Amino acid sequence: MSFLFLTLTSHSGDPAYKFIDPSPRVTPMSSKENFALARKWMQDCFETHDQCEKPKAGVIPTRLLEIGANSVRLRATTPGQTLKWAALSYCWGGPQPVVTTTDTLLAITKGISIPSLPKTIQDAIATTRELNLTYLWVDCLCIIQNNEDDVLRELFIMPEIYRNATVTISAARASKSSEGFLHDVTRPTPQDISFRLRFLCPDGQVGSLIFFGQDGKSIPFTWSSFVTGCRHISTHPTQAQQSIS
Repeated sequence: MSFLFLTLTSHSGDPAYKFIDPSPRVTPMSSKENFALARKWMQDCFETHDQCEKPKAGVIPTRLLEIGANSVRLRATTPGQTLKWAALSYCWGGPQPVVTTTDTLLAITKGISIPSLPKTIQDAIATTRELNLTYLWVDCLCIIQNNEDDVLRELFIMPEIYRNATVTISAARASKSSEGFLHDVTRPTPQDISFRLRFLCPDGQVGSLIFFGQDGKSIPFTWSSFVTGCRHISTHPTQAQQSIS
């Protein structure tokens, strides 16, 4: 399934222009300002959103990636331990270049070469750091892929892994793990895929608004790459995509 995000703008000389906040031509997804805003949203949710479901104490994945300043390694957790983690929701898009198996488990617990990982996982690691979290859950690395018992056990608790994560990083921009999601968004010009609607301005003038599709194309949709809401998948989902302005 595909869907299209619409972004709003207007020509600078149009009467409607001063009444809207038009999207910039290029949106730097990994800017300090964006990450600061994400941290503020998380803090606001923790402190003021009484309706958001709180993580259950003692519910924890069997393994988590421990994110250091310059290193990443797989760490086994202890039942009943209280930790805060981010969970990555993304499309594999095919076989993964780095996975945890019975053969690679020991090496991955000692350390993972970040450049060897797909770009989406690299971006998730960077995002986890920027959100001031130490742990990240990624299925291909936190589940032993060739151990059927481990796969079945972790799949059984997967809803709780997402529900009790501090935040879910939803890489909805990427149709496969090699694409990443922190690259800049360059929007099309109003002459590209767009449509125009008349707009009655607060001062009585009649202007026009221009709606156009993000990146001029639809975004792939899968249940593993889209977060539907707070209570359904995580206490604090964050969408890795350009929002409507």
